[in-house]
Amino acid sequence: MIQLAKLDRRYIKALLEALEERKEKGQIDPQLYGQLKEQYSAAYDVAEEKSSLREGFVTLTAIAPNPTAIRDSVTSLVKRIKGLENEQAKLETRLKKLDELFETNAISENVFKSKKKEYEILAMKLEDQKQEFLNAIPDTLE
Repeated sequence: MIQLAKLDRRYIKALLEALEERKEKGQIDPQLYGQLKEQYSAAYDVAEEKSSLREGFVTLTAIAPNPTAIRDSVTSLVKRIKGLENEQAKLETRLKKLDELFETNAISENVFKSKKKEYEILAMKLEDQKQEFLNAIPDTLE
């Protein structure tokens, strides 16, 4: 929660005005009104004209997010994509081995078909995950 003292005076004044409106309409408990009025008034007294919040009450962080956090997030996504690519390579190796086993009659046709289908489904899932991660990386970091 934002500390009231860090807010601009005009914002705290708007809170006080909204509190008064609620009191006039009977939309607030008298005890709660008293507590909030006291809290807002004390914060108004210590608040400054130049605070960490600016016009529209938007913080600088919201306007310009931390570039390090963005880079770390993208780096993490890239690592996950590389991990999926490694899994795909292992899966291709397993498919080749399965083909070899079937060609040498080491496994039956039914086992071959069921395992091959299982590997194909896994390959599709890996590709879908990879595409999701690729789509999560922003085109630009502007």
